[in-house]
Order: sequence, then C-alpha cells, then structure tokens
Amino acid sequence: IGTYAYSWDNKRWNNLLKEGWIVVWRNRNHTTQKYNIYKVSFKCKQLINRMYRIMLGEEDIPTKPRNNSIMKGKTYTDVVLQTAIDHLNKDKTRNHGV
Repeated sequence: IGTYAYSWDNKRWNNLLKEGWIVVWRNRNHTTQKYNIYKVSFKCKQLINRMYRIMLGEEDIPTKPRNNSIMKGKTYTDVVLQTAIDHLNKDKTRNHGV
C-alpha cells in the first residue's frame, strides 16, 4: 500500500468525491488533524481490479453493443477502438509481460 499525492483541480476532486470514487477515511477534528484523509472506494477498487484482470488476459473487454457502447460503431473513433479491442481480446500473451 502506497501513498500518492497528485495535484487535482477542485472540480475534478469534487466530481470524484460526489460520484463515489473517493471516500473520507478519517475526518479532521479541527485541533490536531488539519485535513480529511481520503481513500479509494469499494467501487473504485472493483474498477481497478477489473482493469488488471483485462490487462493480464484473465478477462476480455466486452464486445456486445449492449455492454459496450463503443461496439455500436457510430463514429470513426468507435470503429478504430473496436479493432483495437478485437486485437487485444485475441492476444492471449498479454500476461507474459508481467
């Protein structure tokens, strides 16, 4: 477990907090702790774990239009991303680089 400090603009930070990606771990007490301490939420941990499973090849990126709006192919960018997703899903050597 590591500690990372990033410079965030207030709008981004407030959006992450409001949408539940970051939660307060310990509130400030106005005497000894000057600031709240935050941690990533359970929702964020699930997303990170899923991204790792996809990168390691344990899970594929969804290719059904119902589960992945990119697969509808409405724009040129969507079509390019579809091709990239197909290549990624076919590449079963993803986990050998770890």
